[in-house]
Amino acid sequence: MLPKEFLDLTDLVEEWALGTPQALNSKRLNSSIEQLDNLYSRLDQRMVSIMSYLKKFSVSEEMPEAVDTLYRLARAFMEIAPAVELFRDPDIPDGFPSEKFKIVL
Repeated sequence: MLPKEFLDLTDLVEEWALGTPQALNSKRLNSSIEQLDNLYSRLDQRMVSIMSYLKKFSVSEEMPEAVDTLYRLARAFMEIAPAVELFRDPDIPDGFPSEKFKIVL
């Protein structure tokens, strides 16, 4: 479920609007660069409007379900953007081994 302005992104929700940073990180690492490119191209053209919409809400308060789902898609974009823009790889080449990296939140 997404706000009506973003219903065209509904097909991304099940796969990418994940609930935890750990799940999102794992999804990025286990995706191909082509899958990340697809998500990136779909969300990149909408990020200004997504962020403008999300500014109306506080992350410190409970958001309506549709807004939370949009927020999780925005987080997915932020998770994959460096992989697409900088590294052209789901992982960080020559970086700290991802299997040793522990996300704590």
